Amino acid sequence: MNMTWKHLFSNTILKRGEAYYRNGDVTPQKTAENSNTKTFYVQGTERYIVKIAKGKDAIKRMQCDCPYARGGARCKHMAAALFWMEKNGDLAIGAAQNIASNAKAKSNTKSILVSRTKPVEVFPFKQETRTASAEAPYQYYRFDKITAACTFYQTDLETAKKLIEDRRIMLEKIYEGFPHYLYRENGRECTAAGVYIDAKGNTHSIRVTFTREELRYTYCSAPACPEGQRRLAHYYMSTSGRMCAHLTALLLLTQDYIIQKRLGDVTDYDALRLIRECREEHAVSRKAAFTGQTAVKPIQLEPRLDVETDGELSITIKVGVEKLYIVKDLAEFVDTVEAQGEMQLGTKNRLSFAAASFDEDSLALYHFIKNEVKAAGIRSAELYKKFGHTYGEIKSAIPLYGRALDEFFTLMADRRFPFVQKDGRNKKTGEAVCADQSPRIDLLIEKIQDSDGNFDGIRLSGEIPTLIEGAEYRYFFEDASLNRAVTKDARILETLMSVNDYGRIDLQIGRRSLSEFYHKVLPAIKEIAQVQIQDAQTIEQYLYPEPEFSFFLDANEDVFTCMVKVQYRDQVFELTKSETSGALQVQSRMIEEYRDLRAENEIVAQAQTLFPYQNDAGLLSCDEEEQQYRVLDGGVDFLLKLGAVHATDRFQRVTIRRKPQITVGVRMESELLKLKLSSTDLTDEELIDLLNSYRSAKRYHRLKNGDFIQMEANTMEELAAFMSLSKAKPGDFVKGDMQVPAYRALYLDKVLEKNELFYARRDHAFKHLVKEFKTVSDSEYEVPESLQHVMRSYQEFGYKWLRTVEHYQFGGILADDMGLGKTLQILSVLLAAKQEGRLDEVLIVTPASLVYNWKEECAKFAPELSVALIAGNKEEREAAIQNAAGADILITSYDLLKRDILSYADKTFSYQIIDEAQYIKTHTTAAAKSVKAVNSRVRFALTGTPIENRLSELWSIFDFLMPGFLYGYEQFRKELEMPIVKHNDKDAMSKLKRLVEPFILRRLKQDVLSDLPDKNEEICYVHFDEKQQNLYDGQALHMKQLIEKQSDEMFQKNKMAILAEITKIRQICCDPTLCFENYDGESAKRETCMELLKSAMDSGHKILVFSQFRSLLELLEKDLQKEGIAYFKITGETKKEDRVDLVNRFNQDDTPIFLISLKAGGTGLNLTGADIVIHFDPWWNLAAQNQATDRAHRIGQTRTVSVYKLIAKDSIEEKILKMQEAKRALADEILSGNTGGLMHMSRAELLELL
Repeated sequence: MNMTWKHLFSNTILKRGEAYYRNGDVTPQKTAENSNTKTFYVQGTERYIVKIAKGKDAIKRMQCDCPYARGGARCKHMAAALFWMEKNGDLAIGAAQNIASNAKAKSNTKSILVSRTKPVEVFPFKQETRTASAEAPYQYYRFDKITAACTFYQTDLETAKKLIEDRRIMLEKIYEGFPHYLYRENGRECTAAGVYIDAKGNTHSIRVTFTREELRYTYCSAPACPEGQRRLAHYYMSTSGRMCAHLTALLLLTQDYIIQKRLGDVTDYDALRLIRECREEHAVSRKAAFTGQTAVKPIQLEPRLDVETDGELSITIKVGVEKLYIVKDLAEFVDTVEAQGEMQLGTKNRLSFAAASFDEDSLALYHFIKNEVKAAGIRSAELYKKFGHTYGEIKSAIPLYGRALDEFFTLMADRRFPFVQKDGRNKKTGEAVCADQSPRIDLLIEKIQDSDGNFDGIRLSGEIPTLIEGAEYRYFFEDASLNRAVTKDARILETLMSVNDYGRIDLQIGRRSLSEFYHKVLPAIKEIAQVQIQDAQTIEQYLYPEPEFSFFLDANEDVFTCMVKVQYRDQVFELTKSETSGALQVQSRMIEEYRDLRAENEIVAQAQTLFPYQNDAGLLSCDEEEQQYRVLDGGVDFLLKLGAVHATDRFQRVTIRRKPQITVGVRMESELLKLKLSSTDLTDEELIDLLNSYRSAKRYHRLKNGDFIQMEANTMEELAAFMSLSKAKPGDFVKGDMQVPAYRALYLDKVLEKNELFYARRDHAFKHLVKEFKTVSDSEYEVPESLQHVMRSYQEFGYKWLRTVEHYQFGGILADDMGLGKTLQILSVLLAAKQEGRLDEVLIVTPASLVYNWKEECAKFAPELSVALIAGNKEEREAAIQNAAGADILITSYDLLKRDILSYADKTFSYQIIDEAQYIKTHTTAAAKSVKAVNSRVRFALTGTPIENRLSELWSIFDFLMPGFLYGYEQFRKELEMPIVKHNDKDAMSKLKRLVEPFILRRLKQDVLSDLPDKNEEICYVHFDEKQQNLYDGQALHMKQLIEKQSDEMFQKNKMAILAEITKIRQICCDPTLCFENYDGESAKRETCMELLKSAMDSGHKILVFSQFRSLLELLEKDLQKEGIAYFKITGETKKEDRVDLVNRFNQDDTPIFLISLKAGGTGLNLTGADIVIHFDPWWNLAAQNQATDRAHRIGQTRTVSVYKLIAKDSIEEKILKMQEAKRALADEILSGNTGGLMHMSRAELLELL
């Protein structure tokens, strides 16, 4: 006979508790054998701990840690535990006294078991060995590994097979999913749920959960199963040891089902989503492939909105095809859909998500459900990680608040859906819609009296609906409608929400606050609510009159004054009058009751922001120009918003005048531009004063009659453009004595074109110069006949542009992309000068590695030009310079020029050309000073990268071409470089671009070479092994600590040493032996590089390999020699004359590989014989890498060029790539160039790399 206990619970609690028990959510914990208290885990929204204490014939005490039970109530979790105890015989009367005897019996049983023969172990889940082939059956789940930690006995296996045969163990369902704790591992998890039917016909849940090769959870609730009970004591976590017959049977059934249904695959969660999206798009055509075939009916989802008594919202979901069923576990539902599994609907029906898909509305709702389930899972996992328990997991309902509520409203905006609204014990059901409307608020205003019956104020009362917070809107449910609250004054609504008490508004407003409430608050409330006022006439008798403010403005002797007055009905008071007389003090006391002193003080304070001083008469005043300009420029309009404004005639005569019409006269005389500024609206004296006001950076200029002229932002910008053209004073500008170099003509023309303020008068010479630069392609300069069939059309344009620039004795940068023939274009200009008899001597300065290349190009394209190389020792070079009178062109290197600069002192060259002009990017170097010291009439610079690291490099090149063009360096740095680099000043950027644009010609390959093959770039990531990774991590940590310990000052002082350590990190990425001689581990990049080389050679390709480290090239040499592979090599040690020979041989013979030092061979070489480029290590400067690449990708190349960049994953090299891209934008905006550099990196930037 069992103890009676069900009377302790309500029917609802009993039903819920029994449901928990039948679902297998009750797990007993191990307790002492002589204890009368049993402990259980009950899985609800969380896992709760339940303790049941038994007496002799009744339940003595119950305890649960759920929120419901903490208040003293008996909960469903307690009921679930008691159902378990009843079913397992633990509630039999007298059971407590039998504990000792039971323990003794168990002891005897144990002795008997020990004495028996040791059971025989078996292994029923052996994986069949198959040959890997496309035809062989594929099995994802490895049951041999899943059960590897389990023990199976012969007796249990035979029992399991018997249970399956007798259909006492049945597999109910299998579902796959991607739980959040496996999501990053792309791991599937499979759960098999079954039932065991005992001899009495009772069902008991059994369950296993596993991944591809691991058993994660087991569950067996069969009461007579000792192994199952042992596993229950460990709460699902026991996945090793002896496996009971029930679980063995379930695993056997599961394995057969998975093999038969072909479940499991390595497709990850994101890929499955992609496949499903495409599948859904074509679902209709796929399911009704033939005419007349009936399409599979789509799956429908229906939400039901549940509205609680307190206004809280949630939704439950129904699913089905024709008949819909409530989804009890939404997380399990999502897992089943994602895995395309089957779902049990009711007792008879099953729904397959592989055979059918959702209709359009249901699909959108499903995505909403999935996102909410996933978000809840993530929140729960984070809580568990922080606090050791979970909260907020979604079971059968999704709570609606925040972002979820906003999304649900949008989703259901045009649809009807069922709802259940609870009001205490009553329920209201029906169909709901979504709508935008204001909440219905009914408020009542009535007077309140004191104990003597005197008027004391008013009461504001009424009901306000409960508003639920969304992320962006508030919502309320009313009259079968989910409403998104819209209101004219959200501020007032929020205030009312904050002062309501459970939907009830009850406020008292006293007599002193009554007027302010009536005049300022009540009108706003009436915008959102229906307000009824009882006894309105009585209340209005106690309202103070509203104040009306007036401002009286005057201008007297360069002083603006303001008097402020306030009027209450027929009473007027001057607020700015000094309150020193006794009469006024008495008067103030008399009117105190109805004057709004707070508003009066506020208005006076507002007026004082414009008139900060007060004179002896009590008037507010301002006497400074800046303050008076503020009053006229917006101040009066500001006062008009506060009250009425009255102004005297004297004040109204002071105005802000319209922009004056200014004329700029431009004429050319010799090599100078002469400018004159004039105006029909201003005298010369006023115009000079106006320019001086600009120099003071004022927003206005004041004329002598007191009027103001507004200096608008664009006006100031254009005045700045003119004033910066010369160091002339404003008086010179107005008198016509302002002179600027002729090279300013093109910039000046652009300024005048875009400016409406100025009217320009240009003379003929000025117009002709501008026209020639705008119509270069139509110029009459003919290409030398010998080159007419050699040069391409864009090169002919370059020739004409160079001729136009030299005609006006300007200088220019030919900045074409690498490989577009800059050498040919400049030689065509020199050849034309020779043929026209204008050529004296020409000096070409180039990197040492390109001296002989220039000689070859001259011989190829312009053999008429005689060439002298300035080479050899000092005596030989001096002799060559002195005896070079018969040569048209002298070619020397930057290094030799700075050594021989004194030998050029007496020479004047008709042309001076510097190649790879980035060599003079630092204007303080000897190379830059040397080229600028040579006397020459026309100067050109050739470079594919005018800007590599800083804008000052562009200044240095222009300082060579046309000294003073970009001002002195300090002025350039202050007015252009720093505003652009530090502050991203678009105006400064625009000015610099307008200045340099006419004198830079830059074309990119993709713009001019339609027949040039493609260039494909690919990043090849390599991964360190453990040994190389440890070396890298140690050096990176050492560097980070070193830099962090230093101040910015110390960092700048020790920068060279720090950069040397950074280089060591980069060498570890390439090959640790570059800095550790005894390193005997692997080199990931060298191995990858050799694999690439062998693969490319096998396919008949020729390859260039670039590295900045010469010692690395030596290691590659050894690898190539070991493999017997032929190669060439160029480094800084290779003689100049040998380089040309090596290049020619590589382009003509079958040598497959060319090893090249980045700096030594990255420029000036033509290596079109190669079609693959490998950058072994990334350089800080992307332009240098691009130049190296363009040794192969240039004119003459007939094959697609593939570029491979070897990058060590998760290292400084990967961060260098990001830095290169980030610093590309600056030069791109100026001239489509490139930036990046190590020496100019800050301490913070270096730390980011580590």
